[in-house]
Amino acid sequence: MIRVVAFLLIFALAAGCSGSVKMAHEKDDEFVSKVSRVSKTRGPNPPDWVQGKGHPRFPQARYLVGVGFSELNWVSANASAQSNLAKTLKVKIRSTIVDISTTEQQYVESVIETEVDTVLEGVEIKDGWEDQAKNVYYSFAVLDRNLAAATIRSQIGEIESRLPKLISEGKKNEAAGDLMGALSNYFSGYRSSSPLVPLKSAYRVITRSLDSPGTSSLGTGDFAFRIDDVIQNLTLSYISGDKQVVKSIGELPEPLVVKVDFKGKPVKGIPVVFKFERGNGQLEAKKVSSAVGRIETSVHNILALHEKKHRISARFDYEQFASQFNFKPKEGFLDPLKSEKVLFHYFIKTPEWGSEKSFAWKKGITGMVNQIIRNIPPGGNPKIGIVKFKDLRLNRIIPFSRILEEDFKTILIQAENLTVKEVPEPEEDQSPYDLAQRAGVDFYISGSYRMERQGLEIRGQLTETSSGHIFSSAQVQIARNEIYPDDLNELTPSVSPEKISKPADVYDANLEKLIFTRTSDSSFKIKVWTEKSDYRIGDTITFKVESEKDCYLTLLHIDSSGNTIVIFPNKYRRNNFLKTGKVYLVPSPEYGFKIDVEGPPGLERIIALATLSPGALIDLNLEKAFHSIERGTNRGTRDIKIIADRFSTDKSSAWAQAYTEVFIYEKEKIYFRGSRQIPLVSKPKKPKDIIGTFGKEEKFK
Repeated sequence: MIRVVAFLLIFALAAGCSGSVKMAHEKDDEFVSKVSRVSKTRGPNPPDWVQGKGHPRFPQARYLVGVGFSELNWVSANASAQSNLAKTLKVKIRSTIVDISTTEQQYVESVIETEVDTVLEGVEIKDGWEDQAKNVYYSFAVLDRNLAAATIRSQIGEIESRLPKLISEGKKNEAAGDLMGALSNYFSGYRSSSPLVPLKSAYRVITRSLDSPGTSSLGTGDFAFRIDDVIQNLTLSYISGDKQVVKSIGELPEPLVVKVDFKGKPVKGIPVVFKFERGNGQLEAKKVSSAVGRIETSVHNILALHEKKHRISARFDYEQFASQFNFKPKEGFLDPLKSEKVLFHYFIKTPEWGSEKSFAWKKGITGMVNQIIRNIPPGGNPKIGIVKFKDLRLNRIIPFSRILEEDFKTILIQAENLTVKEVPEPEEDQSPYDLAQRAGVDFYISGSYRMERQGLEIRGQLTETSSGHIFSSAQVQIARNEIYPDDLNELTPSVSPEKISKPADVYDANLEKLIFTRTSDSSFKIKVWTEKSDYRIGDTITFKVESEKDCYLTLLHIDSSGNTIVIFPNKYRRNNFLKTGKVYLVPSPEYGFKIDVEGPPGLERIIALATLSPGALIDLNLEKAFHSIERGTNRGTRDIKIIADRFSTDKSSAWAQAYTEVFIYEKEKIYFRGSRQIPLVSKPKKPKDIIGTFGKEEKFK
């Protein structure tokens, strides 16, 4: 299809070119025959008009004349003659234009090049001579002064007939409080009247008279005065919203409100733009004044958390004014708008922590909470609970779980429009979902942690209680020496692993273990990614994978309900071998199908597992294209446990893992992600050797 379109385009261009050439030849023949009919003079003796002595049949008292020449042909000579006549006329017009304002001066050149060119359409070629010795063509062009003067009088009359209505309509708009309408009429009048000065100058040059045609006294000065009066008296003033204190990140408690007045009266329809001058965030930047002159905006999401003080300005929307009136900056009419400004300030108040917590710990937990709550839909005041995290090594809650829960709450309560609610202690066989339902929360946070050689790894996720869909996840690793010593002691209890009985709980525990699993000894790296991080239901998605070594790939896709699909290998490509350095697409175009996002909404996770040895990780049933690992079933629980056990115990360098996430939106829903974001704490000013530490690393080994 692309090739056909490209061919047709080339054919059309070729046809167009040939047509243009044909037309050019026809025009050449027309000029040549026309000149030939006028004169066929040749030879060594040039006529007087070639030497600048005038033409006996075309006296300059009645005609403007121009002489041109070319070594190519008659067409070029004709064009040269016409051009020289135009240049002569325009130079004379410029020399007569004086006593005009700076703003009008810029229109002189443009009008001379447009309006005067209309007059020059009456130029004719009246004579020609060929110098055969030098092979040079000469042409003689003329313009009848009376014909040109009549054309100019007509143009001036047409312009002047429009001006009284434009200034009258502008005044009516002003009286009605419609300043944008008034300015539209005044700018139209200013531009319409701008050609009058050059046209009248052209008339005097052509007629050799001091008289000027036209009867109207209105000109650019009248419209410029009206424009200046509007712009100079348009004011922007403060109403409310300054000096707010933000205790938790989200929307500002109050909107930012300004008012537009003209000579003390409110004005509607005036464009204003709000902009961060310090700090950053999401707001409705472009607004228009209401019938009472009021304009307000809201900050939906506060960013740049390291900035304690944020500043937002409200200004007249200079760019909108300029585009609406076809404004040219050199005119300077709108310059006073740049000086009108109202400033708003708000201040970030960071949460207080106990002095025993290190900066790295505070930063890690705060960042993790922000990641977890970022996909909660904006608006309302949803209830959220924290289900105690489990120690992944023991599959159970230990004393450290309670410490982690309290620190999460310390941060979470800082969020705007979010209610933190207590979740009851778990009873026998109760899942996090059961606990969340008992607590009556809209969302709950759950997760796990384990101490590794590199430090403490914590993973958490946000689940919507009503649907059971995962909405977001987060992971952080905190060095051992950044953990408060008393807290660290709670990480090493002498307890036995918890026995898990429900298939869904066994499935979740092994899936969590698989996501946690990685090897630091891998001899190669693998990457997995998608084009975007957010997709709407109905979008098409493609997964991309690349490996540093030849390997065998298993690609797992975990939806927001926890069900897992093996999307590679599949029915269409059973061979899961990857070559080094090649980017593989799943699905690849040769598969003959695409993957559409079906939902449900929430977070979907992708795990790429690559081994240097061939073979599938589990027995795959590919009759339905992809192997399904269903949460809560015996078969699904067995499959996920086989995969998790293999990679959690295999510490060799013969495998690698990669992980990525995508968030799925409902088809018609718009999100402001991170609308409840919480500011990071400031790093304390302490000597470098003791910042965020509680002792030497070896003390805790």
